[in-house]
Amino acid sequence: MTETHTGDSQRDTGDRRGVGRPPIPAGRIIETALTIVDDEGAAALSMRTLAERLGSSTATLYRHFPNRSALIIDVIDRVLGEVDLDPVDMDTASWRQACQRLAHATFGALSRHCNVAPLLAEHPPIGPNAMRLKEHWFSVMLHHGFPPQSAAHSTVMLARYALGFATQLVAPPATTAQISAALRGADPSSFPATATVAPLLPVPLEDSFALGLEMILDGLSQLREPGEP
Repeated sequence: MTETHTGDSQRDTGDRRGVGRPPIPAGRIIETALTIVDDEGAAALSMRTLAERLGSSTATLYRHFPNRSALIIDVIDRVLGEVDLDPVDMDTASWRQACQRLAHATFGALSRHCNVAPLLAEHPPIGPNAMRLKEHWFSVMLHHGFPPQSAAHSTVMLARYALGFATQLVAPPATTAQISAALRGADPSSFPATATVAPLLPVPLEDSFALGLEMILDGLSQLREPGEP
C-alpha cells in the first residue's frame, strides 16, 4: 500500500524530530531501503521503518520521495545499475553473444537482489539505469537486423524472461527440497517416467535459465533480416 502523509500533527512531529539533523543524501536513502528489502523483504520497507533505520524522520524522506512507490522505483533502478556490460565486448559481439550477455547480466543483477525482482510487476522500471538498459537491448536488435516491431517484441520478451526466472529465487530452499523429495519418492509402478528422471532433479535454476535462453535465441534468429551477421 502506498504511504502518504496522514495529517498535520504527524508532519509537525516529524519536522520537530528532524530539526538540527544534517540532510540525508538520496543515495544513502536508496541504499538503506535496498538493504531492508534484501534482508527482510519488500513488505518490511515502509517510510517509517526506513526513517528509523536512518535515524531520521519521515518528513526528511518525503523531501526526496513523494511516496513509497517513488522510492521503490529508485530502488529498482539502483539494482538495474548493476547490469555491467563492457562496451568493447558489446561492440564486437555477434547478436547472439550480445543477447546472451545482456540476459545473463540482467538475470545476475536481479538474482543478487531477488526480493526486488517481484517489485517490477507493480512498479515500472523507468529510471535512468532502466532506460539505458532498454536502449542497449533495442540497439542490439536493430543493429543486427531485427525490424523495429521484432526488436520491440523480442526485447520485451527477453526482459520478462529474465524477470520471471529471477522472481523464482524468492522461493525458500525448503520448497525445492520438498518437491524433490516427493518426486524421488514416487512409486515407479504408478509414475515410471517420474522415477526415471527424479534422480536428476532438481535442475539448478541457472541451468534452466541458460537452456531456455538458448532456445529463445534459436527462435528469434528467424526474425532477423536475411544476410545479417
